[in-house]
Amino acid sequence: MTWTPEQAEAELNAWRVTYERRDELVRAADAAGVPINRIHTLMGLGRNTVYRILGRL
Repeated sequence: MTWTPEQAEAELNAWRVTYERRDELVRAADAAGVPINRIHTLMGLGRNTVYRILGRL
């Protein structure tokens, strides 16, 4: 895939915005009843990371 510099910057910014919401998304999924194993699988995070975000470690 070949991008212009502007496209590459837009993609990098989109990734940053999503990454900044990581903890919020994990907490919301947990509150909605999504199992820890599913959260860790869908987000590509280690289970320990999910537990740490949720304050369970």
